[in-house]
Amino acid sequence: MKSFISGSLRNLSSIEFGEFIERRIEKYLKDPLSDFSRIHTNLYFRQFAEMLLPNMASDVNFPEIEVIIPAAQKDFGLLPLVTTSLIENSTNPISRITIVSSENTGLKFADRRIREINENDFLPSEILDSIASNSRVTRKGWTLQQVIKLYGSATSEFKGVLVCDSDTILIRKSAWLLWNDKQRLSVSHEYHKPYQAQYERFLKSTGRNPRKTRMSYVTHHQLMQQKLVFEMLYGGEIGINSGIIKWMEAFDVADQSSGCEYHSYGTYLVSNYPEKVLLTRWRNRGISTKTFLAGFYDNSKFGLRQIQRIYPWAHSVSVQSYL
Repeated sequence: MKSFISGSLRNLSSIEFGEFIERRIEKYLKDPLSDFSRIHTNLYFRQFAEMLLPNMASDVNFPEIEVIIPAAQKDFGLLPLVTTSLIENSTNPISRITIVSSENTGLKFADRRIREINENDFLPSEILDSIASNSRVTRKGWTLQQVIKLYGSATSEFKGVLVCDSDTILIRKSAWLLWNDKQRLSVSHEYHKPYQAQYERFLKSTGRNPRKTRMSYVTHHQLMQQKLVFEMLYGGEIGINSGIIKWMEAFDVADQSSGCEYHSYGTYLVSNYPEKVLLTRWRNRGISTKTFLAGFYDNSKFGLRQIQRIYPWAHSVSVQSYL
């Protein structure tokens, strides 16, 4: 924490320092380009600020949303628990959950709101061909999952689409979108500069001037508003397919991780519509597949309760094979 705290701030009590950070967050929401941006790229600041943000949960009526999950084969076994967690913990009514994958999962879902679609049927051939042939796309499967989220959100019939990684389980009740188009947006601790650089190249390629927020929004799940994703991808001017292809063309061929759908949308939202943003806590816990399977693997609601008891402070858990 000391790396960004000036001498005068070190003399503040913990309560006074918390109030100082809260005032800074309020200023940031009013003006994302304020002098607050000079310090909030610091990891410790992001962690501390995230702790102060509220959790957006309520029993008030909220608009219906859709869920889109691009599913990797390694996560097929998690999908019953992932979908159960979404249905149980979304304050917004979920009208449909779409699982998009390269092959059939072999799973049988009792809830009729859950459907499976092959990625070749979900995405237009123009986009699929671009992913296959674009030399800038060095990680085809990883890029495909990002494009599924962007395309699905931009073309949805619902106002809001909750996109979720297939290894992420929500364990706390949360609201995502209000009737006045204000939405939940969480900030993460990671800040990967190539993601911001790719976002800026994309906007410039469509004749727009990008603005920096210096925050990271790579949170493994995110509410995306249909009309804002459509606008970000320049859909009204060049069409969704061309917009997504341009987004991919902004990747850096020398960097295997040079673009991120979560960061692009979060940055666009905060930069252009700060009045629609309700910053909330992220509190994600990453755990290894080995730990998950050994500790409490159960695809039922009981399994969800187990996870909630083990991680009472967390809002979501991501089961990651590389840990």
